[in-house]
Amino acid sequence: KGFSPVYTVSKIFEHATYSPDENILNLFTNVPKTFLPFLDARADLLRDNIKQSILWSRQNRTKYAAFLQPMYSVDNRAYVGWEKKYFSQHQERAGQFQRVYRHARRHYADLGTDYGGAGSTICISDISGTALKDVNDRVYMDYGHLLGIGNQAVAEAIVGELDQCNLLPWKT
Repeated sequence: KGFSPVYTVSKIFEHATYSPDENILNLFTNVPKTFLPFLDARADLLRDNIKQSILWSRQNRTKYAAFLQPMYSVDNRAYVGWEKKYFSQHQERAGQFQRVYRHARRHYADLGTDYGGAGSTICISDISGTALKDVNDRVYMDYGHLLGIGNQAVAEAIVGELDQCNLLPWKT
């Protein structure tokens, strides 16, 4: 399986909904404040997974890229139609995504500084707030899965970042 930050963040929330504490029946409703550090730790796990991938890449002399992809509520865009309604009905879930992304964005910035740069074969980029911001149509099927137009915009952003990092075998 490939590495996907959207998949990873989705799994974070999937696993976070289970707890032996009966007060935590659903991550997205009535989240106790004592549970919130768990979300921060999951963003740290994402960082650690990327560091391990970078280590593997260096040991095997391969290029490596990681992109923090957009999800609703963290993508800096105006929502339309169904998205607007979904967002208004899931404010608490949006807050959880925003919390994880606040930490993940800091990690991506740090990793990009530590491992990227001129001459590097490592490209770490946060496209979560830029890839979809100019798309005026509906892009989401749900909280994070994209429709075709969203996938196209994200793919274009990834190619642009790979080009900037000089990781493509051709120039765009």
